[in-house]
Amino acid sequence: MKCPNCGKDGFNNKYCIECGTKLDNEPVINKDAFKYRPYKKNNTGLYVTIIVISVIIILGITLSIILLVNGNKNKSRSEIINYNIEDIEIDDDNNKYNENIKYQEYFLEKGSMLLFVENNNKEEVTVNATVEYYDKNNKIVDSKQNVIFVLAPLEKNVMELYEPYEKYDNYRITIDSYKNDSYNSYKQDIKINHKKDDENGVIVVDYINNSNVNLNMLVIGVVYYNNGKIVAFNYDSALYVKSKEKNNMKIFYPYDNNTYEDIEFDDYEIYIIDAYKSNY
Repeated sequence: MKCPNCGKDGFNNKYCIECGTKLDNEPVINKDAFKYRPYKKNNTGLYVTIIVISVIIILGITLSIILLVNGNKNKSRSEIINYNIEDIEIDDDNNKYNENIKYQEYFLEKGSMLLFVENNNKEEVTVNATVEYYDKNNKIVDSKQNVIFVLAPLEKNVMELYEPYEKYDNYRITIDSYKNDSYNSYKQDIKINHKKDDENGVIVVDYINNSNVNLNMLVIGVVYYNNGKIVAFNYDSALYVKSKEKNNMKIFYPYDNNTYEDIEFDDYEIYIIDAYKSNY
């Protein structure tokens, strides 16, 4: 409504916003507010009961998680990995294999963990490794996995598990190994020669598949040392390596993932991580 005194649009106000003249606006009434509403049964008590039960269940789950990781709280990274294998939910048949797997982790400055594993079983096993990273509240930040498909009796080998980008305070390693029935290993038939190529910044690994089968996968890794200390790790892989095939891999010199600066090394060690043909 326009003000009769100054002509200013007064909208639905009781007085003009320009000159203060009283306006004859009728109050705006929400007529729907006076409509009949049928009576509804009050279910407040039921809702409260459901909410209380839900809260109890959530608290129980949360408490279980806290108890699971509480043993790792405020411990150093090397202490946390000394967990009890019986606390891991795996089937009983696998348990005997896990007990005979020795491992040691080693953190690299470039932002990853090297896990050295040794098979003290009398049979070949497949080794799956998982590392879970936790924040200060024991909440999982991230998890990483890797696998060695065939680890022979008394064989020692290595795998790499990357650290998360997010900050973490604790971690836990889980080893899940089982008898290998799925892959035939031919590591003993892979013959290698290697040399440094400083001009191109690579380790050249020449290999020959002396087996009589075509391999599904060949994986070769390099552990780099400086003054006797492990400083880096790199690897390369080849698919479908034919019987008697001669070829090479060029495995790059290491560098820091954050600064992209070269990591100095004075020695290195070659690992044939996997060389197998699937039974499938």
